[in-house]
Amino acid sequence: MIEIKHLHIGYSSSLLSIDELNLQAGKVYALIGANGKGKTTFLKTLNGLLKPLSGQLFINQKSILQMNQEELSRTISFVSSKFDGIEHLTVFNYVALGRIPYLGLFGRLLTADQHAVTSALKLVGFEHFSDRLTNELSDGERQMISIARALAQETPIITLDEPTAFLDYANRKKLLSILKEIARTTNKCVVISSHDIELCLSEEVQILQINKQNKLCEFTNGKLKDLINNCFEV
Repeated sequence: MIEIKHLHIGYSSSLLSIDELNLQAGKVYALIGANGKGKTTFLKTLNGLLKPLSGQLFINQKSILQMNQEELSRTISFVSSKFDGIEHLTVFNYVALGRIPYLGLFGRLLTADQHAVTSALKLVGFEHFSDRLTNELSDGERQMISIARALAQETPIITLDEPTAFLDYANRKKLLSILKEIARTTNKCVVISSHDIELCLSEEVQILQINKQNKLCEFTNGKLKDLINNCFEV
């Protein structure tokens, strides 16, 4: 699904390098690393918002440099760390924003679009929230409908920037479990950035570590102390 070779990413100079990495459908990957090491930069590169400095990044065997914005928006979706809600905007209409890449000239939701929205809300267990106002929801509820918006976009890849940052432990655990179930049942590749190291290990998601040498690679040891020693100055 996502294939990376000899990639350097950053702005004017390389912030993060990846020798070789393959991310598969049906799995959740958690980016773990110290602040400022390139987690968000990596997500921006995956979403086509930032061009690689060098190397190769393929999505479904096609170079990201050859993909236009419309193609990218139908291939990969993004969920930010927090959505504060908007006054008078209902949950249904917010989730329907995920259908923008598919709308025609007049921007009207067709039956298929409405079905995609209701299916996405049902998948995260929030179908009964359709008429609720987004600014009246809790942080956890808004995060779940943000994931529903990404699901309504019907992309094979979903990326999330610290989706558990503003949630309590119970909701962080619930969210990770839901993401795992979504990846498994819909065969999507889910990539998140996270500081919840222990939770990600306990939930058995695949860890992508950014080590102290600014290299991103898979972490296969499974031991918390080794991951901390690899990524953080302690």
